[in-house]
Amino acid sequence: MAAGEDVTDIEWEPPPRDGDGPGEVTIEHRVVGDVTTPMKQDDARRLADRVFGDEKTEVPVSGDGVHWARSRSKVAERDTP
Repeated sequence: MAAGEDVTDIEWEPPPRDGDGPGEVTIEHRVVGDVTTPMKQDDARRLADRVFGDEKTEVPVSGDGVHWARSRSKVAERDTP
């Protein structure tokens, strides 16, 4: 299995309205606990591109956040014995 294939979702949330720092990205993983770290939206998008490649689906979320997921068909193929 290639590095990053256990990452299922990456979600970016904007910084608080009263702050001007980076937003927060949460990386969801099938094997280990989720990882949350400060990150700018452009950096989170590049991360999603690197991890998911052409298997990336952008999922609409409320507000100004962005959620990327590995294409569900690819997850199903990998999970089939």
